Amino acid sequence: MMTTVRIAFRNTRRQKKRSFLLGGAIAFGVMMITLLNAFTAGLIDNVKLNFSYIIGGHIFITGSELTDTGRVINSIGDDDIAQTALDEILPYVQQVNRRSSSMGLLIFGAKDAVQRLDGINWEAEPDLIKNLSVTEGSLDEVTDRQAMILPQATANKLGVAVGETVLVKLSTVTGQQNLGEFRVIAISQDQSGFGIDSAFVSLSYLNELLDLEEDAYQMLHVFLKDMADMDMAADIVYESIAARAEVEPRYSMGLNMDRDEDLEEAQMEALNQLFGGERQVVEPWEGTKFAVTTLNDVMAPVMSLIGVLNTIGLVVFIILLLITMVGIMNTFRMVLIERTQEIGTMRAIGMQQSAVRNIFMLEALFIGLGGACAGFIMANIVMLALSLIHFNTDSALKFFLYQNRLTFRLVPGSVALNLTLLLVMTVLAAYAPARAAARLRPADALRATY
Repeated sequence: MMTTVRIAFRNTRRQKKRSFLLGGAIAFGVMMITLLNAFTAGLIDNVKLNFSYIIGGHIFITGSELTDTGRVINSIGDDDIAQTALDEILPYVQQVNRRSSSMGLLIFGAKDAVQRLDGINWEAEPDLIKNLSVTEGSLDEVTDRQAMILPQATANKLGVAVGETVLVKLSTVTGQQNLGEFRVIAISQDQSGFGIDSAFVSLSYLNELLDLEEDAYQMLHVFLKDMADMDMAADIVYESIAARAEVEPRYSMGLNMDRDEDLEEAQMEALNQLFGGERQVVEPWEGTKFAVTTLNDVMAPVMSLIGVLNTIGLVVFIILLLITMVGIMNTFRMVLIERTQEIGTMRAIGMQQSAVRNIFMLEALFIGLGGACAGFIMANIVMLALSLIHFNTDSALKFFLYQNRLTFRLVPGSVALNLTLLLVMTVLAAYAPARAAARLRPADALRATY
């Protein structure tokens, strides 16, 4: 067997130009699919990281209570149940933030706009300040009680500028109308393509307008040490709460919904659980009814888009491999003609048919491995170069960046799949010429004149 391997390796080195061209075609395909997979994996990580800072966590626990009149109040009344659940995932938890939120009518002059307000304890969430993309104004006064950070689209609709005052009309948790006054200190880049369009205000002032205690909250936002533990930790929290209190079913905007209506319904329910939208009261309950939502639940549309990109990349990679397979097959047919007498000589001195076939297939395997290694190295060089580019802080790309740079992450599963697919298709392309070479009769091969 070692003799067969040595002969195959020698033949590969002997035809340097031919091997280089075939290996180069393979290397290009490997480089492109590796870049795409690493880019999309890094993109997902960056979007999740930035998204988690914007909405304040990886796991979200919300609560609702039912009044005697049948009105649903968004509030976590029984803090002990939620805290007990969090204690069970304490080793995975990095930070827990508490927020309140409300839909309000923003009024500026003769114009108005409906806007979601998120009450933030800025001292407890410094990372949010670092990750907000501000197009106008400054965050220096963000801790002021009546400060507001307004999304770009809403600011344009109202015609409001930094430093001006807007009125906010909203409902308290008991359904009473209330009016607040905020000063716009900054205008943030819109993230509505990801389901985010919140104005950020002081938690204590929003609680006052909602008729809540100053230190009250409506949502628990949990940051984990590792986002990979998100679904596992959420399951533990959900089961813990379900054992002690009423809990809403978990909804995920999954990619395997049977119908578009199912996807739309799941999307609305997941967003309502997270953002406190209207929920249909199916049957009454007592105490606090909890809901557990994860970042993955609301990120599924983005994940779906990334999945489509990866699928398109894989299809293009397979097409490139098919084109390369045709080249390998034709090349090895030419090699068969060139080496007919050499094959006849080897067969005449006792080499078996299987050994001749294996020589051809090993040559193809070596070319495939060499091309794959070269493509992988080139992909890493390109990734390193791209990761050194520093983008403008105010660029629209910021939401996809980490510290204003592109990041790439190699996924072992994708690398293994691409390599396996490459080697299998390369060997299959050489199989027909290899079998033809093995079936040559020694006498006929030695008499051949071409």
